[in-house]
Amino acid sequence: ISQLCRNNDLALLLLVKQRREIPAGITHLLQLQQGKAHYQGPIEQASPGQTSTTACKPIPAYSAHQQPQTTLETLVEIKGANVRFREKTILTDVNWDLKSGQHTVISGPNGAGKTTLLNLLYGANDKAWAQPVSLFGKPRGSGESLADIRAHFGWVNTQQQLTHMNRTPCLEVLCSGFEDTLGGSAQINDRHQIVARQWLNWLDMAALAITHFGRLSFGQQRLLLIVRAAIKQPDILVLDEPYLGLDDEHRDQAMALVDALINAGHSTVLFVSHHPEDWPRGLKQQLALEPHPAGGYTTRSKELS
Repeated sequence: ISQLCRNNDLALLLLVKQRREIPAGITHLLQLQQGKAHYQGPIEQASPGQTSTTACKPIPAYSAHQQPQTTLETLVEIKGANVRFREKTILTDVNWDLKSGQHTVISGPNGAGKTTLLNLLYGANDKAWAQPVSLFGKPRGSGESLADIRAHFGWVNTQQQLTHMNRTPCLEVLCSGFEDTLGGSAQINDRHQIVARQWLNWLDMAALAITHFGRLSFGQQRLLLIVRAAIKQPDILVLDEPYLGLDDEHRDQAMALVDALINAGHSTVLFVSHHPEDWPRGLKQQLALEPHPAGGYTTRSKELS
């Protein structure tokens, strides 16, 4: 795109959500807010924008989770996992231990198998059941159900935002996190609603409690999904590219929210991201997926200061 900008015979119009996505060579900026032109002119004269103050607010005290958390030190243990799909090798000789409170970033290029690795934990594909994986002190396949496994997890990914819950009120979206249901929950109790409303206040979204999820902005939806995943205090909170597609304002808010969740210490966070600038404070470990000489990708872990 920067090379195209050098062509004076070409008028280039680029739509972005974050200032950091603007390549060199762009000369002017039209900044929109609430459907109106907030700024129009040379890009070097544009305001950098405001920084979110969300991190300054105390995180809600949530005590309505369904089941006690595990007291085990080791949450995940993988010893030599190998995953192939037909003729393609995805993961080779994967070894990994995850301790309670060892907040970890999982990094690697597109196609390296980050989602496949997570699915080994979550039981989201049939390959998961034949692998040397232990979760919460139990070897995979020792009689636990899929529901038993997923009760320990909270999960955020963009697919949830695109395919579910559009006609569900925001309050019900949050309450559904207590039961791992997508959409409305038949078991919402008063305590669930109290905690959910505390979180809506924290997000400055209290007035949207009965608004359908599909009527929120893209950024508001993502913030709500992060809270929904965290609201039951899961043992492991998986945040799969949580800032993908967000504008600068909602990215700042999401980053402050993730920092607050890590600081609260109720869940061990697995954060999936390509971009080091997105990594939250408080991470203890990096699990990098790297090419293996025999094919596919393997894991290399290192401690983060």
